[in-house]
Amino acid sequence: MEIKFLKYISEITVNGYPGIPQETKAFERPTYIETLKPVSKPEITAKQLLDEKGADAVSKWVLEQEKVLLTDTSF
Repeated sequence: MEIKFLKYISEITVNGYPGIPQETKAFERPTYIETLKPVSKPEITAKQLLDEKGADAVSKWVLEQEKVLLTDTSF
């Protein structure tokens, strides 16, 4: 019963309903190309900041951030 139902659904999806004419729709790909902005200088990471300036600099950097910071501690 389920296989007949799936065949019916696939038949209707591909060929449409019997007695109802199908409309052909033109497919157009988007014609935009995303332009990448060059990065003037690489961002310093928290690990680099920790290695170079210590834990106090990292805590100050975290407090200054406007965006949400996430970390993964599952390792």
